[in-house]
Amino acid sequence: MALSLLITENYDPDSGTVALGMFARGDLLDYRNEEEAAIQTLDSIPKMFPDHPIMDKVVYKKATIRRKQGHLSAADSLLAIVVSDYPDGVMADEALMDRAELNDYQLAEKQKAMELYQELMDKYPSSIFVPEARKRFRALRGDKNQ
Repeated sequence: MALSLLITENYDPDSGTVALGMFARGDLLDYRNEEEAAIQTLDSIPKMFPDHPIMDKVVYKKATIRRKQGHLSAADSLLAIVVSDYPDGVMADEALMDRAELNDYQLAEKQKAMELYQELMDKYPSSIFVPEARKRFRALRGDKNQ
């Protein structure tokens, strides 16, 4: 279902399926744990198709790869790009939640995590991530009854 949605949302009649194919190749390389080859493949997409609708997913995928590699600050920066450059994209709320959790659990930046959870609740009130963001925000704030 997720793959069908990805294809439907990012099919560009001007370029056909070339960018989608490149994204799929990068995803496959990541699945095979060939992270650097995946990053190189994903990096080639914006060079060839700078305005393609798949760009938010490309940056998000690179962030997940960097996070898996343990490059947490690089992952945080890439997630910030998704939120700032593609705020109306379908990945924005998920990237914001991932960024908040990254700061909360792995980077131990509790204040930054609270700000990101708050931003998620304010900017994307209908997101499926809001209940968890609210719960974590209250826990970080020190509320007794969560």
